[in-house]
Amino acid sequence: RRLLDDALERTRRHGAVLNEAETLRARAELLAAGGEPLAALEDARAALGLFGRLHAVEESAALLRWMEALQLP
Repeated sequence: RRLLDDALERTRRHGAVLNEAETLRARAELLAAGGEPLAALEDARAALGLFGRLHAVEESAALLRWMEALQLP
């Protein structure tokens, strides 16, 4: 997780929006696998917003499907 946190900081610092979205998506998947679905959902929502800004329709749709399948408490 630390590597993803570091990557997220760097992408934000450099304004790499697509990389930021992908990093948030990856961290969401990691959080979900680690039993933190609410934190995962928070990152997924942030990634979805960035994908929306980029008009990344396929990525948004895939992330929405993943979010719908997420097991929430």
